Amino acid sequence: MHKTLFVIAAGLAVRFNGKPKHLAEVKKVTVLDNTLSLARPWYSDIHVIVNCQADPAVFRTTQTIALVHGAYINEIPSGKGDADAVYRSLVKTGVDDSNVSICWGDAWFKNSTIFERASKSLESDKSKMTFEAMCAVEDNPYGWFELEDDNVTIRRATFAHDRSCAAVKVGVVHDQCFFNINVNNFKQLFEAYERAILAEKTEIENDIASHYCSLYKFKLNYEVSWYKMINWALMSQQSNSDFHKRRSIVNMLAQPCAMSFNTEEDLMEIEKNA
Repeated sequence: MHKTLFVIAAGLAVRFNGKPKHLAEVKKVTVLDNTLSLARPWYSDIHVIVNCQADPAVFRTTQTIALVHGAYINEIPSGKGDADAVYRSLVKTGVDDSNVSICWGDAWFKNSTIFERASKSLESDKSKMTFEAMCAVEDNPYGWFELEDDNVTIRRATFAHDRSCAAVKVGVVHDQCFFNINVNNFKQLFEAYERAILAEKTEIENDIASHYCSLYKFKLNYEVSWYKMINWALMSQQSNSDFHKRRSIVNMLAQPCAMSFNTEEDLMEIEKNA
C-alpha cells in the first residue's frame, strides 16, 4: 500500500527568534534529519514542506537533508496557522492517497514507534473520520484532548491557557505532533471552517469598535488553528449534516515519544533527555 507522510516545517518560528526549528540540532543531529531517518522505512513518499519566504541558505540545507533520505521538498506561503499549512501542502503536492500522515517539523522523536503505528493505521478505512491524533498521557502539556466515554473519540481540544481547565493538566491525553487524516474530509472541513471564519471576520469589520471574533476569538488577521478547527468540527456535528459521523479520534501510545520546543531553553532540555 502506498503511504505518504508530510513533514510540516513551514512555520515562522516567532518564539524561536525566527530560526528554522527543523534545522536545530540535538546531539549534533538536526531535527529534520532525525525525523526522516525514523520515518523512511515506513513511508513510500515523504514531503518536506517549507516556507517559501525562507532564507535561500535554509532552503538549500533543508533540500540537502531531504534528498539524502529520498524525500521531496515543497514550498508554500505560511503564516496563516498550522491547519492552513496542511491544506496548502495537500493542494501543492496533489497527493492521490485517501489517507496521509502529518508530522510537525519542530518535534524531536525519541524512536520510530509513532511512525510504525501511524503508517500501519493508514491501512484501515478512515472514510468516516477526519483526524486520528497519535497521543500519549502526559502531565502539564500546552494542550490536550478530552475524550468521550469510549476513550477514543475526541470531545474537545483544550489549551492550558484556558482558565476553566487549568486545574486538570495532570495525566491528560496530549498529541504527539503526529496525525493521520482523511484527505477529502480534511479539505472539506478546512474550506467550511475558513468560510465560517471569514463570515465572522466580515461581521467584525462592520463593527469598528470590536477587535475579536465573538465566538472563536480570532484576530481580524485570522489564522486557521488546528485545535480550534477540531473544536469547530465537533460543534458542527450537531448542526451540519456534512460533518455528521466524521469523528476525530485518538490512537494511544504507551509512552510519550515526541518532544517539541519553542525556545533555546526547551531545546537544551531535549538535549538532556534525548
